[in-house]
Amino acid sequence: RNVTTAGLLSTKISVPPVNPTWPPGVEPPPPSPFVPPYGQPNPTWPPGVEPPPPPPFVPPYGQPNPTLPPHSNYSAPPSFPPVEDPGVLVQKFLDQLGEQPQLPPVVIDPVGPVGTDDNTVEEWSPNGVVWRRRQYKKRCMPLNTTETTPPPPQPRFPRSLYIRANLTVPRADYTEPYEVRWDAETGAARIDYHGGTASSYRQIVGDVVYRHMLVLDRTGESNVRRCTDHQSRASKADRELPALPNLEVFSFAGRDVHGNEVWRHTASGHSGELGAARGEQLTFRHELLLKRSADQYTTIPLRYSVRVDSSLLGPDCDGYIHQFDKVEIEHHHPSILHLSHEACDYREWTEKMETVEPLREFTSLHRAQHHDVDFKRYMETYTRLYADDRELATRKNIFIQNSRFVASANRQGASFELELNFLSDRLTEERRVLLGVEPNFSTDSPCKPFPHSPSEINANRGRLSRTFDWRELGAVTHVRIQGTTCMSCWAHATVGALEGALFRVTNRLVPLSEQVLVDCAKPYGGNGCSGTWPTAAYEYMKAEGIPALTDYKYEGKEQLCRANSVRPVQRTHISTHVNVTINNIVALKMAISKYGPTVVIIDGETLSFTSYKRGYYYDGRCRKGKFNHAVLAVGWTVHREETYFILKNSWSENWGEAGYVLMRAPTNTCGVLQQPTVPVLPQETELLG
Repeated sequence: RNVTTAGLLSTKISVPPVNPTWPPGVEPPPPSPFVPPYGQPNPTWPPGVEPPPPPPFVPPYGQPNPTLPPHSNYSAPPSFPPVEDPGVLVQKFLDQLGEQPQLPPVVIDPVGPVGTDDNTVEEWSPNGVVWRRRQYKKRCMPLNTTETTPPPPQPRFPRSLYIRANLTVPRADYTEPYEVRWDAETGAARIDYHGGTASSYRQIVGDVVYRHMLVLDRTGESNVRRCTDHQSRASKADRELPALPNLEVFSFAGRDVHGNEVWRHTASGHSGELGAARGEQLTFRHELLLKRSADQYTTIPLRYSVRVDSSLLGPDCDGYIHQFDKVEIEHHHPSILHLSHEACDYREWTEKMETVEPLREFTSLHRAQHHDVDFKRYMETYTRLYADDRELATRKNIFIQNSRFVASANRQGASFELELNFLSDRLTEERRVLLGVEPNFSTDSPCKPFPHSPSEINANRGRLSRTFDWRELGAVTHVRIQGTTCMSCWAHATVGALEGALFRVTNRLVPLSEQVLVDCAKPYGGNGCSGTWPTAAYEYMKAEGIPALTDYKYEGKEQLCRANSVRPVQRTHISTHVNVTINNIVALKMAISKYGPTVVIIDGETLSFTSYKRGYYYDGRCRKGKFNHAVLAVGWTVHREETYFILKNSWSENWGEAGYVLMRAPTNTCGVLQQPTVPVLPQETELLG
């Protein structure tokens, strides 16, 4: 990579926009003193002086979305038993590499143009964003073995710098761009993440360091600037360049074939030390590639990487790379490095260093300690029991990667928020048990086409209700739990659609049995707790009907069919099912409002989807045409003049917004518009024309 060094020849000075009230030649005033959050003691306030009034109230980040019901009567989240063979788990972990680590955690903007409401605009690729997959398996920088010159002096950074870089975490499958502005004299620093959607500030006053994190929250109808504050006693590390580790412990290893210096440091710990799990020993191999300016005075970092080896998981079980694209000497005006009180709409205090200085974890000589605390709390929250130390080490590593992914994604300023949940210590392969659709495009099963012509659909554009929600009308039962041993989303989604159709005819909401489909639908194409196309469920409903949930309870595993011992609920024998016109927002709206909650098939494997907490979901990483998960569309809402469908999942109320997700329609997110179907009861067959 080419690194800009023009700044080494002519010093660049960055200043804020000129304030017209300042007389020519007069320096702007220094930044105002730091004001901690309302109610926190400030030792700089004179006795008797009241703190300033709090900023305008903004609901805390994470408040439930008003378009969805609040969480209530939570059932326990799905649980996982210990693995039978930890050795197999370890190998699967090592084989699971990031699919697109060069991308940010969430691809927010579509590749193609954005569609307006009620119009679908496909992205260039039918499967989402396509990039060439990179491999990050290089062990170390090859050295020039003919080098005979004496070792250079220890790297130093005596001048203020501007750095533009990318942090890639291959096992967490993302890259986070960042920019650093650092004042060498005071140690003050500002780091902008993801192009400025989040910024961390560091100021040192005396022996106290004040840290602040500003994150742009776009989950509401207007943007909110949320700030988090932290302070502690300043250390030497708090004054150093934020993007690099303590280089005093590094040793010169030689030069690469281009003459750049290679510096290395290795740190090893005993069992359970340096962030290792119980019974695990970790070795951290740090490598810094740099070059010097012509005067040999200024150090220019090019690349900094860390590889982690585990006694239980093997080599390269963790690691990350900082690629420095631009390094310039740059003096920064103090106001650039200062976060004013007026810049925040909402402020809160935290004791967590990682919240306000997230880059520090990736410049530490060993694992950040907060992962030990967080993982212990996670195990207690979800009552985790692991088979042995190998499974424990694997689960902790997966949890750390997902923690990094979630934290970085939440700095992107997306319209939704992620969280760690009951799936955060699971491999991608293990999470697939929460899916359950196996594509089957056989045309043997009779169905009806959507009984509305393209001209009729187009005539309804802009005429349908701005928002619509079957839950408000009483047509949707509680969120179910398909469990962690049965791929039965196909049964849950189709039964939910039948419950809604039955409500439309009888005005009664009767929870129906998914288990009868798992146990009894094989003659109709069902695969029990294995992947099944929803058509099998419709064919069973047509022939047999569905009993009530109270008569045939869900067990989360395939059992002997007991359909002959229970009666189906009256009017649950459907006449057919309808394939809704694909890739059309209006058609799906018409299906939902006219025929009831509608089954849609999506990609449920993307990490941002499995980690979804709240907000309006869109991620270009979520693939179109990857039909692996069935959910129920119960309505739609509008966010910033775009339609979002309200989808009911079968992963318990502990996932998402009480078990629901709001999915963006104009970009056909996750393929939500590509395979919608809805059952039709005999009483409504005339609606089909």
